Amino acid sequence: MPQYDNLFDPTRQPVMVVGDAGGIGGEIASTCAQFGARISIAGRKRERAVAAQQLGLDDGRSMGMRMDVTQAASIRTGLDQAEARSWSTASAGR
Repeated sequence: MPQYDNLFDPTRQPVMVVGDAGGIGGEIASTCAQFGARISIAGRKRERAVAAQQLGLDDGRSMGMRMDVTQAASIRTGLDQAEARSWSTASAGR
């Protein structure tokens, strides 16, 4: 089986997982976090998105938010929140 460990390096990179923290989204978020990425998880229900931080991503490198991908304003707000969080955290970590 090919090794994919060096396919890309998400260390300190922002990663947004849209679609909640259950199932595939949770696995993607958890795996990227293990490689050092900063995770934003967006879902239709804020409670479930915030629960993503219970995946062991509660070390300040993750955030959960409500996002309705059918509403442009909701998408823009979510991206703005994630960008502000990622850059401020990235700057502090350097």
